Amino acid sequence: SDFLDNRGKLPWPVTNGMIIRGMGVYTIEGIRTESDGLEIKTYAVAPVRTVFDGKVQAVENVYGTYTVIVIHGEYFTAYSNLKSVTVSTGQKLSTKQMIGTVATDPATGESVVQFAIYKGINPVNPKIWLYPE
Repeated sequence: SDFLDNRGKLPWPVTNGMIIRGMGVYTIEGIRTESDGLEIKTYAVAPVRTVFDGKVQAVENVYGTYTVIVIHGEYFTAYSNLKSVTVSTGQKLSTKQMIGTVATDPATGESVVQFAIYKGINPVNPKIWLYPE
């Protein structure tokens, strides 16, 4: 099946979570910031899973946490703020396959996974792609 045909039907990247920040521009403590995706609060070391069949494009260590990028034809999904990863670059994945676990911020105690979808280099709103809450 095709990624585009599953818009509004994709499973969540975590089995239990709540969106705490959506896509868009925000001002936090006077600083303007922009989010390309969703921030989903979940529980400590929650498994993070891919939302659709694909192939791991990259696994990157970003300041002590990991980002996994999965390619689905002309679309990409990105999963950031992972404590650990269980996949490697080039690996083929199936829908809902575990790719790692979410990291917990030691200062706040919150476990938040960042999830984004891109068509090429352009971010698209992931909320309309996920199965409704």
